[in-house]
Amino acid sequence: MTNPRDALIKSVLDDIHSDRVKKVIIDTDAGCEIDDQFAILYALCAGDKMDVLSINAAPVGVPEDFEENMLMVYEEINRVLGKLRGAENIPVYHGGRVPIEVTGDIVHSPAADNIVKTVMESDERIYVLGLGGATNIASALLTQPKIADKMCVIWLGTDYLFRDEMKEFNLSMDYAAGQILLSSGCPLVLCTDYAVAALESNLEELTQLDGVNPHGTYLAEIAREYHGYDGYPVPWKRTIWDFAAPAILALPESATLEIMPTPLLTDDRKAAIDKTRHKMIMLMRLERDMIYKDSFDRMRKGR
Repeated sequence: MTNPRDALIKSVLDDIHSDRVKKVIIDTDAGCEIDDQFAILYALCAGDKMDVLSINAAPVGVPEDFEENMLMVYEEINRVLGKLRGAENIPVYHGGRVPIEVTGDIVHSPAADNIVKTVMESDERIYVLGLGGATNIASALLTQPKIADKMCVIWLGTDYLFRDEMKEFNLSMDYAAGQILLSSGCPLVLCTDYAVAALESNLEELTQLDGVNPHGTYLAEIAREYHGYDGYPVPWKRTIWDFAAPAILALPESATLEIMPTPLLTDDRKAAIDKTRHKMIMLMRLERDMIYKDSFDRMRKGR
């Protein structure tokens, strides 16, 4: 007899490869680097593939800076939206102001409430693109466990699973939230830093839309800003990690995805592999050049 959870994951994988326009919430820590801004604009310009319903500000940093940084992220999201014609009215929500690691329980926020409300009211699956720490997403799952069967989280989180310790940036923002997400049973596409590292770029490529339109010019500006932060090295490389999440929906043929048991994130920050665990979808490989061409072609055209 087929395990219902396995059948659910298979149906999600089939849906990702379908032509159906997916309804999407973006949960992002835009502003702590530059990759989120590129990913947000890619998703917003892929209207034939996804309908971005709202954007959540994901907190980032050490616990004492969580609130201040989340508000910075909120402002940056709105700044990005203001650069793209037709995106001004997309709602943006404040995220958590403290990590679950500190509270040990739900971190209530408008962002977590937004996920719950949107998923519960939808008559189709909602995809949540998790581009930062999982505080908002995990809090939503704790608030209303019923949403787990009605959504799919595409999350950039965790390292290569056989490392001695999980130190990946998004996971480290709220390790407890990552544990909750991976144990929730919610359909998950896990994008490890190992798989996403293929999305490296250079200054020439990242500034190619300078002067083409306001959002392209903004992307060029922040790319040059980070080039300056790095001391103007030649050659300069920057990985646009977060392109992976929208690419999986906008260009599924660019991603090699496999169903496998969900790893258990242990309290000593390791990934334990247990073949009896519920299944998830693992990102194995990305076609880097396909993604860069598709994303910049779409962003050149706009919405």
